[in-house]
Amino acid sequence: MSTIRTALVGCGRISDVHIDVLKGLPDVDVVALCDLNENVARDQATRHSIPGIYTDMEKMMTEVQPNVVH
Repeated sequence: MSTIRTALVGCGRISDVHIDVLKGLPDVDVVALCDLNENVARDQATRHSIPGIYTDMEKMMTEVQPNVVH
């Protein structure tokens, strides 16, 4: 099975739980986060070692091309 490239939209308080679950799944790679507040997205990306940070979902979709958006 190939790796499922996953992005998460919305980095509120519950996003920690979603990210932890996604990162715990085999063959899932969380490649980007998107939130209207760039600082919130950056903090979550730093905390969880996620490379992509976006405030514009369409831009994220174009640049990252995830298989799944959560």
